[in-house]
Amino acid sequence: MNKKTQGIRTLAVAGAFIFVLGTTACSGVSAAPADNATATSHSDLFAELPMSVQESGKLRVAVLSDYPPATFKDADGQMAGYEIELGRALARELGIEIDFQPAAFTTVLTGVQANRYDTALSSMADLPEREKTATFVNYLKSGVAMLVPRSNPKNVSEDMNSLCGLTVSAVRGTLQIDLMSEFSKENCGSDQINIPLLNSPADAILQVQTQRADAYMADAVVAQELATQSSKNSAAELDVVAFPKIQLPPAGMPVALDNKELQNVLVKAWDKIIASGEYSEILGKWHVEVLAVDKATINAGSN
Repeated sequence: MNKKTQGIRTLAVAGAFIFVLGTTACSGVSAAPADNATATSHSDLFAELPMSVQESGKLRVAVLSDYPPATFKDADGQMAGYEIELGRALARELGIEIDFQPAAFTTVLTGVQANRYDTALSSMADLPEREKTATFVNYLKSGVAMLVPRSNPKNVSEDMNSLCGLTVSAVRGTLQIDLMSEFSKENCGSDQINIPLLNSPADAILQVQTQRADAYMADAVVAQELATQSSKNSAAELDVVAFPKIQLPPAGMPVALDNKELQNVLVKAWDKIIASGEYSEILGKWHVEVLAVDKATINAGSN
């Protein structure tokens, strides 16, 4: 994102908060088998895919494996979550299989550049600096929230000034680090925000639950899910503090800069899924309707 605080745009948003995409490292890195159930025999868009994808019959998509409710492994060890279901819908629209490839967040962009993946569904924020290495096909909105101990003992509020002087954990490589660092330098004076960098959401949450951190800044929808999960342990329950006034770039599927064919056909596929109602059905099933966009875009993060 823009390295100046004035680049952090604010917008009053009534109601719910929205999800950020920049996000986390994850534990699993082994390749998953192609999802054969997504393939169809006919598709208007198949012929518009890059020849390499047509010949392989599958789209290699990097995903996170520990980021509920976006992507995670269910009780049977199978990939689940709203991004997984959106990916399957995308593959059906394109008439191909989808090959979900679990990856660490910090390796997704380099993997796309090196042609290990065709693209990714990895909750990645479309940031101007990331657009230097990939083109982003935007498919979801974004926003942030804080996870704090139950009853919010440090009185963290939607005003980011409440973070000054606190220790707020974040996951390496995420947008949240830039957001807090820039705000702290410009607004906190001698009471800077201390930001320990963790390798995963689980590590960041543990910092809060063991009182080594006062809060954890996370993707808003993910924060809500993690708070819900924490309610199963009364000794480690977490509350969510939303930041509804912060407007951040949308999530995007990174595609190699020179792969115009894939960029264009993904936009068309997303627009078909949105128009059909399947897009809203999937988001509704996972109670994340607030993430919905009206149409797919390209590199909206730099606009």
